[in-house]
Amino acid sequence: MRSAIRRVDSASITTHAARFVPTIAMLVLSLVCAACLAPAARAQDAPAPASDTAADTTPSSAGAATESGADWRRAFGMMPIQDGGRVMPLDTFARRLAVDLTGRAAWREGKGPEGFSGRSAIELLADLIARPQEVFRSPLIAVSHEGLKQQVGLDAGRKFFSPQEIMRAEELHRVVAAMQEKRASNSEYKPSLAERKAGEAQTAAMTVAMFQRDRQFALIPQTDSPIYATVGTATAEPGYEDVQAALWDFRVAYLTGNDVAGAVDRLKATIASHAPTTASVASNIRLEYFYTHHRPWIWAAVANGIAILCLIGLAITRLKLFAVLAGVAIVAALGEQLLGLGLRITILDRAPVSNTYEAVLWMGIVSTLFGLVGQAINRKGMYLAAGLTASMLCIIFSQLVPLTDQTNSIPAVLRSNYWLIIHVMTIVASYGAFLLAAVLGHAFLVRDVLLRRPVDPNARLIVQTYRLMQLGLVLLTVGTILGGVWAAESWGRFWGWDPKETWALISIVLYFLMLHARYSGWIRDFGLAVLSVVGFISIVWTFYGVNYVMATGLHSYGFGSGGEKWVGIWALIEVAFLAICLTRRKASRVRKPAPESTESNTVVSAPPKGSSPTTA
Repeated sequence: MRSAIRRVDSASITTHAARFVPTIAMLVLSLVCAACLAPAARAQDAPAPASDTAADTTPSSAGAATESGADWRRAFGMMPIQDGGRVMPLDTFARRLAVDLTGRAAWREGKGPEGFSGRSAIELLADLIARPQEVFRSPLIAVSHEGLKQQVGLDAGRKFFSPQEIMRAEELHRVVAAMQEKRASNSEYKPSLAERKAGEAQTAAMTVAMFQRDRQFALIPQTDSPIYATVGTATAEPGYEDVQAALWDFRVAYLTGNDVAGAVDRLKATIASHAPTTASVASNIRLEYFYTHHRPWIWAAVANGIAILCLIGLAITRLKLFAVLAGVAIVAALGEQLLGLGLRITILDRAPVSNTYEAVLWMGIVSTLFGLVGQAINRKGMYLAAGLTASMLCIIFSQLVPLTDQTNSIPAVLRSNYWLIIHVMTIVASYGAFLLAAVLGHAFLVRDVLLRRPVDPNARLIVQTYRLMQLGLVLLTVGTILGGVWAAESWGRFWGWDPKETWALISIVLYFLMLHARYSGWIRDFGLAVLSVVGFISIVWTFYGVNYVMATGLHSYGFGSGGEKWVGIWALIEVAFLAICLTRRKASRVRKPAPESTESNTVVSAPPKGSSPTTA
């Protein structure tokens, strides 16, 4: 143990702490983002309580199932159901339904709608099956847009409304009808946020109303067709009346709280008597249930945070113990990310970049890998700390994506794993490199401008930023050209000035100008650090803004909604941060001109003739 905790050198604590100030700033930034985005994260993956008493804590659950609570919930949640073009666990279906209705997959005790607070999504689904009339009258649907509530006459002081109240809000239906008319007359019409929220509220109310009319579930696999047969509590497709009777028995057992687990087992056995679930489907169901409840991305974020803290401890104390702990945490973080990636590939049978959620997570993995490779090349660099920070930020941001966009079926245009791998994964990998460059740019600005710490010539921080921008530009250019080849194959033309294509080209030109300006000596260290942040803002617009704000063009399969407020707040923070840095830089130069760092000459005066990225 003594050898494990011995001091590596005798440098002062103050000196080591000063050298690692940017990493501390990165950690603070990550924690601030985590605090800001925590509500959205909980909306996507809030833990569902498994206690047997949870079902009895709300008025709507009086008399509901109480025995073997966790057992029946798990058994019921692992039943296969076909929905949205794929087979998934009933638990996943229930969680998506809960998000559509209440805004979250689960709510903690004392939070959220009264009938769903402290309960799991599978219990909400059971409520809808067993007592749809009661749920229809219970405040359940989340409407948070204040302007919309005032416009349609809903109580502005409330967040949750019953489906009955939504259906009776005539002005809300008029808003939706007007939006649909505008869409019909103009295919490029983009609804306002209030119109979108009105449409979502109306859809949620109609979804609950369907349960009143015996909503059908595609629960029964068929030997002669890939389409599952449907069944409800009152009706079923011909030949499956026994399954309908078993589902009705589950409803009765749930209402009375009498042997619910047995009713679930009988329902599963009845379905299996018609056509047993194939081994591959059963395996995917188990894997997806594990993926949903293990939450590998959350554990990866936790491990990333621990690794950053250990790196800070290593920089301050130089104890080998911190190096060992940091290594373990990094391996755990990367292992959880690769586990999540592997599970998604296995479950969905596709490359893991077919939607925004997957692309952001892939960006985080790439950031970690680039950080590890860069740190192996330059052991005195900050690639690894930046990569861990970037990975944590990607995981946090991914929680802003609506749950229905996390495991959606793949659009027809994307059903080519070959092009998904070589085009989309290359493009998103370039985003990871640009994110790393932006993180290092932030570190330089914090240390050199805000804190006025001298740049460590051995770390060559700005050169690391420059190299990552070069790498990102190469990947983005190659990925965009490959996208043109794919477009020629799919749409019959290589280039069409689609908004996505146009902004990809703009980003390429911007980064080319930045790197050329640096190489030619038009800008120096400070300018490149600022432009690394500005450039990444353009990347965020290309990646997020075109899909979620503009939402026009042929790349409609990438469109979505959600997170606009948080992205806007982030952009404003970045602008304010750059303004503060520029002001402080100008003030310091008025007092005393600050000499450029030694590594600036390595890049500005063009030589890196004979040099290579490995010198960074």
